[in-house]
Amino acid sequence: MSERRTRYDIYAAILHIARNGSKKSHIIYKANLSFNLGEKYFNVLIDKGLLNVSYYPRLYTSTTRGLDYVTQFNGLSEFVNIN
Repeated sequence: MSERRTRYDIYAAILHIARNGSKKSHIIYKANLSFNLGEKYFNVLIDKGLLNVSYYPRLYTSTTRGLDYVTQFNGLSEFVNIN
């Protein structure tokens, strides 16, 4: 049985996928989220300044702060999962 993802896992997944700029549908598909749930997470990340939206074309890109979050999150995950 697999473990459920935390909201922090999902934040990291979204920010990782969006590191070079991606469309919303691509991020939602790659992060394995429903559209409604993805919308909720996108709003939080944008409000916190971790994800940026550009228009024409509409792309979502991780900010420098967002990429720092991914790096810190991955480092902490490796530290916690040491056997």
